[in-house]
Amino acid sequence: MHATGSRASIFNACRGIVRHDMQTAIYLLPYLVLNAVCHGTQEARHSITEEILSVLDAAASENSGAPVHGYSGGQSEVCIQAVFTLLDNLGQWVDDVEQGLALSLSNSSVSKQQKSKDPTSNSSTDQDQLLVQCKYVSELLSAIPKVTLASASFRCQAHARSLMYFESYVREKSGAFNPAAETSGIFQDEDVSHLMEIYSCLDEPDGLSGLSCLRKSLRLQDQLLINKKAGNWADVLTSCEQALQMEPTSVQRHSDVLNCLLNMCHLQAMAAWRLGRWDLMNEYLSGADEEGLVCSSSESNASFDLDVAKILQAMMKRDHFSVAEKIALSKQSLIAPLAAAGMDSYMRAYPFVVKLHFLRELEDFHSLLGDDSFLEKSFHLGDSDFSRLVDNWDNRLRFTQSSLWAREPLLALRRLVFGASGLGAQVGNCWLQYSKLCRLAGHYETANRAILEAQACGAPNVHMENAKLLWSTRRSDGAIAVLQQSLLNMPVEVLGSAAISSITSLSLVPLNPAPIVCESQAPNEIRDITKTLLLYSRWTHYTGQKQKEEVISLYTRVRELQPKWEKGYFYIAKYCDEVLGDARKRQEENSDHGPRRVSSTAATVSGEMSWWSYLPDVLLFYAKGLHRGHKNLFQALPRLLTLWFDFGSMCQRSGSSNKDLKIIHGKVLSIMRGCLKDLPTYHWLTVLPQLPRAKTINISTEFSALKRMMPLGIIMPIQQSLTVNLPTYEGKLDDSLMPDIFSATDLPTIAGIADEAEVLSSLQRPKKIILLGSDGLERPFLCKPKDDLRKDARMMEFTAMINRLLSKYPESRRRKLYIRTFAVIPLTEDCGMVEWVPHTRGLRQILQDIYITCGKFDRQKTNPQIKRIYDQCQGKMPEDEMLKGKILPMFPPVFHKWFLTTFSEPAAWFRARVAYAHTTAVWSMVGHIVGLGDRHGENILFDSTSGDCVHVDFSCLFDKGLQLEKPELVPFRLTQNMIDGLGITGYEGIFLRVCEITLSVLRTHRETLMSVLETFIHDPLVEWTKSHKSSGVEVQNPHAQRAISNIEARLRGVVVGVGAAPSLPLAVEGQARRLIAEAVSHKNLGKMYIWWMPWF
Repeated sequence: MHATGSRASIFNACRGIVRHDMQTAIYLLPYLVLNAVCHGTQEARHSITEEILSVLDAAASENSGAPVHGYSGGQSEVCIQAVFTLLDNLGQWVDDVEQGLALSLSNSSVSKQQKSKDPTSNSSTDQDQLLVQCKYVSELLSAIPKVTLASASFRCQAHARSLMYFESYVREKSGAFNPAAETSGIFQDEDVSHLMEIYSCLDEPDGLSGLSCLRKSLRLQDQLLINKKAGNWADVLTSCEQALQMEPTSVQRHSDVLNCLLNMCHLQAMAAWRLGRWDLMNEYLSGADEEGLVCSSSESNASFDLDVAKILQAMMKRDHFSVAEKIALSKQSLIAPLAAAGMDSYMRAYPFVVKLHFLRELEDFHSLLGDDSFLEKSFHLGDSDFSRLVDNWDNRLRFTQSSLWAREPLLALRRLVFGASGLGAQVGNCWLQYSKLCRLAGHYETANRAILEAQACGAPNVHMENAKLLWSTRRSDGAIAVLQQSLLNMPVEVLGSAAISSITSLSLVPLNPAPIVCESQAPNEIRDITKTLLLYSRWTHYTGQKQKEEVISLYTRVRELQPKWEKGYFYIAKYCDEVLGDARKRQEENSDHGPRRVSSTAATVSGEMSWWSYLPDVLLFYAKGLHRGHKNLFQALPRLLTLWFDFGSMCQRSGSSNKDLKIIHGKVLSIMRGCLKDLPTYHWLTVLPQLPRAKTINISTEFSALKRMMPLGIIMPIQQSLTVNLPTYEGKLDDSLMPDIFSATDLPTIAGIADEAEVLSSLQRPKKIILLGSDGLERPFLCKPKDDLRKDARMMEFTAMINRLLSKYPESRRRKLYIRTFAVIPLTEDCGMVEWVPHTRGLRQILQDIYITCGKFDRQKTNPQIKRIYDQCQGKMPEDEMLKGKILPMFPPVFHKWFLTTFSEPAAWFRARVAYAHTTAVWSMVGHIVGLGDRHGENILFDSTSGDCVHVDFSCLFDKGLQLEKPELVPFRLTQNMIDGLGITGYEGIFLRVCEITLSVLRTHRETLMSVLETFIHDPLVEWTKSHKSSGVEVQNPHAQRAISNIEARLRGVVVGVGAAPSLPLAVEGQARRLIAEAVSHKNLGKMYIWWMPWF
C-alpha cells in the first residue's frame, strides 16, 4: 500500500494474492523489504529490524522443551527459513551493487584518458542514490548480530548456515590461520569449541581436526566430538563416563553414555527395537508416556526412534488402525522440517528423505502381515510375496547414499524382519553389510562387534569381512591367519593338494590334523573359496611371506577354480610382472654392458632365466584377463603395450644374433596378434594415445568448404564423448552386444558452426568458436594456433586414470574426490582445440575484482608500484623480508569473500568451499607428482556454480619449471589467498587430509601410474626440451628418463624438485606436511617470478 518506486505497481497487483498464497508471499518478501528499506522512512527500517530480531530471538532462545517441529509448531521452521532467505537476498543485493559501482568507477578511470568530458551528472546522481540505498541495507544487516543468527540457525538444524555466520563472527574478531599471509589469527578457545560443536553436525569428516588445531588445548567436550566423528566409541564412552562423574545428576550426561552404548551395540534402550528387546521397548514407551517426554528438534532422531517403537508396538498388538494413524502422524511430523530444509538444500533435506524411506518399508511390511501380529507370523524365502518384498528392499537400498548413517536404520529393520522369521543367514548378512559400512567409515570397533553378531547368526563368508577389517587396522598377520584358517577348513578336493602345501608352509596358525570336509556344499561355494584364496594369495605376495613358487602355485589354483574370472588372471599377471621387473633390474646391474645391450650371460651364470623369458607369460595373463572382462582394463592394457614396446625397442637395438631372444620375440608377436583378433574393439579406444599416430593432419584444404560440409556426422569432441564408457556385463561379452557399444544415438554430433568467432587478446591470438550440436546445444571451443596440445591431451588422460583410482579407494570415494577434466584435441604438432570450460574465471581476475571493490587495487598504478618495490629491494634485502614487509601488507587475503558473494545460500557456500578444498588438494598432489609448473593466477580457474578448482595449460610438465630462468621452488600454488579460501582453519583439516588421501592413492597404485607415464618415454611426439625437437623416431631420451625417475621417487615419498634438498622417503603424512610447508614458505614464495604473483 505504501510502496513507492518502479515495483510499486507489481506489489499493488499482488495485494489480494499474498493473503492466500504462501509461495507468492515468500517470493515477494525480499523485494518488498528492499523497497521499504531503500525508499521508506527511518521508522519503517527500524520496525523491519525489530521484526527480524524478534523471530530470530524466539528461535535462538527456544528451550529444549518447546517443540520446534511437529505439526504443532511446524510453521515456525518455515517462518525462520523465510527470514534467512530474506537476509540472503538482501546481502546478495548489497554485494552486487557495491561490486558493480567499484568496477564501473575503475573502468571509467581507465577510459578517462580517451574522454575529454566528465561523466554526465545524471549517471553520477544515480550512483549517489544507489550508494545511499546500499548504506541503508548494510545498516539493517549489521544491526542483526552474527551470534544470534548462528544460534537461530543451529536450533533449526541449518548447520551450514550456523557455521557461516559464526565463522564470519570469529574471522572479524580473531582473523584466520594463514602462514602464507603477513599475519595469522589467534583464537579464543570458547569460540573454537562452539565452531566444533556446529561442525560436528555437518556430514563432513575432516574439518573438525582442522578446528582442533586452532585451540591452545583441547577440552574434554572437543575430544569427545572428534572421537564421535571418527567413530572411536570406546574413547567416547571413556570421556562420557568421566563427564558423568563430574555431573552425576545431569540427564544429558546419562543420555550421552546411553548413546555410546547404543553405537557400540551393547545396550539399546533408546532404540530397543533395533535389537528386538521388546520387554525393554515396552517398558521404555510406558515410561516415556508417563513423563510426557517431548524431544527437541536437535533430538529429532530420538523422537523418530520413539515413533518407530510405537508403530512396532501397535503391529505386535494387531492394532491396524493405530499403525496406520501412527505412520501418518510420523510422516506428518517430518513434512515441516523437510519443507524448511528443502528451501535450503537437498543435503539438509536428505536425512528426512531417509526417514520417509524407512516408514515406507515399515508400511510395506505391515501390509504383508495382513491380519497377523508381528512376531507371530513367520516368513520363508520361498514365499513369493515375501521374496518380492526382499528384492524390492535390496533395490531400494542400492539407491540410498552408501553412508553409515543413511543405511544403518534400514539394515536394522531388515535384521528385525528376518530375525522374527528365524532367517539367521539373512540377519547375519545384514550385520556383514553394516560391518562393511563401519569399516569403510573408519569405525573399526563397531565393525568388529557387527562381525561377532554376524558370526553368531551363522552368516556365510564372515571370515572375509573379518580379514578385511584386520587388514584395514594394519594387523596383516592376523588377517592372513584368518584367511589361512578358513582355507584349511575348506574341502581338500576343492582346494587341491598343491595349494594346501603352499598354504601350510610357514604357517601362521596351528595346523589341524585333518582338514574338515563340509558335508553339504552350497552351489556358490567354489566362488567363495576362490575369492578367499585370491585374497590370501595377494596378501601373502604383498607381505612377502611366501616363496615365488608357492605364490605362483596359489594364483594358479585360483585360475583353475574359476577359469572365467578376470581378477585371477590380472593378479597373477601383476605378480609375474613384478618378478620380471625384479629380474631385469638385477641382471642389468650385474651386466658389464649396462641396460642398452641384451646380455644373457648374467642370467646364465647365476642359473636364472633371462628376464625377457618371463615376458610371454606376463603378456598372456594380462591378455587372458582382458579377454574375460574389463574391470582392470585401464591398468592392464597400458601395461601390456608398454611391455611390448619396451621389448620391441630392445630387440631392435640388440639385432638378430640372440637365438633365445628370437624365440621369445615370436611368442610375444603371436600373443599380440591374438589380442588384436580376440579383444573387443572398444578396448583399444582406451589406449589410442599410446598407439602410433600420423604426424600431421591436412585440414588446410577443407576450410573453404567448412560451412557447406555441415552437418557433419562427427561426434562432438566434448569430454563426455571422449570418455570411454565400458559396457556392464558379467562373464564373456556376447557378439550381439558389440554394436551397442558404438551406437552414437546418445552422443551429439556436429550440426553446424556459428558465424562469429571471437579472437582473444593473448599472445597467440586463439579463436573462440561455437559448434552447434545435433542435440540443439551450443558448445564453445578454443582453437589454439602455435601451441602443442599433445602434452595437455596426455595430462587429461592421466587425470582420467587418477579419477578412476580415486573412485575405487574407500576414503576418496567416501569424499567423492575427483579431478575436473575437459576435452583436449590436438590436430597437428602445433595447433588444436580445447573444450571451453563454462562458468569459470581465473584466480587473478577474481582477486583483482575483489581488491578493486575494497579499494586496494588500481588498474593503472598498482602493478607498476609492485615492480618498483621489487627493483628497489633487489640485492638490498632478502626476498622473503621484502614479500612479508612490503608487498603482503598491500593485499590482505580476501578470497573467502568470493565464496560468500558467489554462493549466497549457506548450504551451497559450504558445499562449494568443501569442493574447492577437495579439488585444490587433489590437483596440488597430482601436479607435484608429475612436476607441473607455471601455476600462475590465469592457469588456475574456479567454477562459479560448484567451487571446483580447474587447472589449464600443461605445457610446463615434468619439472620444466625448475629449468626456467627463475626456477619455481614451490611444489604447487598455496599462496595466502588460496589458503584464505579454505576458511579460518586454513590448510589444517580438509585440505591436509585430502592431500594425505590423494598421496596414499597415488602411492598405492604406483605401478599403474608408472605404466601410463612410462609410455611418454616411448612417445616420439613428446617434445621434452627445445633442444630435443620431436623427430618421429623413438629414442632413449635422458630428459624423459630423469622426469620418470623423479616421479618414481615422489611416489616413494621422497621430496624432489622443491627448494629443499631431496629427503629420505617419508610416510604419506610426513610427505604431505613437508610439501605444504615448502609451498607456504615466504623464502620460496619470495624467490618466485614477479608476475607469478605470490601475493595473490
